[in-house]
Amino acid sequence: MHIRRTSLALWIAAAGLLAGCNLPLPTVAPEPEALETAVAGTLTAEAGEQEPPSETPQPPTETQSPSASPSATTAPSATLGPTATNTAPPEGVSLNCDGTYQRVRIVDQGASGKTVFVDNWVGNSWVNVWSLAGGDPMLKQILEEAGWYQFSGCQKLVIVPMRNSDPRVTIELTIHVWNGNGMSQVYTNTGWFGEWSKIGDIIRMREASKLGSINGSPLTACEWVTLEHTWNGNAFVQSGSLIEPVANCTVSVTAPP
Repeated sequence: MHIRRTSLALWIAAAGLLAGCNLPLPTVAPEPEALETAVAGTLTAEAGEQEPPSETPQPPTETQSPSASPSATTAPSATLGPTATNTAPPEGVSLNCDGTYQRVRIVDQGASGKTVFVDNWVGNSWVNVWSLAGGDPMLKQILEEAGWYQFSGCQKLVIVPMRNSDPRVTIELTIHVWNGNGMSQVYTNTGWFGEWSKIGDIIRMREASKLGSINGSPLTACEWVTLEHTWNGNAFVQSGSLIEPVANCTVSVTAPP
């Protein structure tokens, strides 16, 4: 009888210990929103820091025909080296803050489209050293945001966004830096349904990386990719990225434009 009572007491005590234990809860997978937030953290710039277009200096738009051919890029001439001057000429801006002056012009030629020109001041006159044409505006247009933008404190880069007139609304974005005699391209990106923004020294481009349909809808984005590139004074270096899949979208096109 004594052995049975002792066993019963031990059994009751063990049950009490088990009841008081905090057993580990099963691991719960994070919600999709939490995953998206974690991926979004790879972007380096806050959306609220985007510079408003109204504060970005823009060159005047001209309507007269230029002397250079609007469809060809004028090759820089070795004889037109930078000429330092203490007085800024009319419409002049020093793209590299080196004592030389350049002028950025956007010429609208109607049915022939728009062309971006960069001229160099050679002491007493402007000489055209670079141009980029949009061509037939029914196929491609240079957007109104084209012009020079401030980077790295004083340096100024020429940004030229173009929109292709196709069903997917493709955006082509190129950026150019003054090299002493002309312009060198330092960034290019082409994307479906693309949107771009400048945030400080960062260029952010959001585009559709996969296309398809949702429940039989017309062709639309099935996946969005956002890439950030930061200007370091010499080149754009990728500094952030984000991938956003679109729910219930059946992919049919994956080749980039």
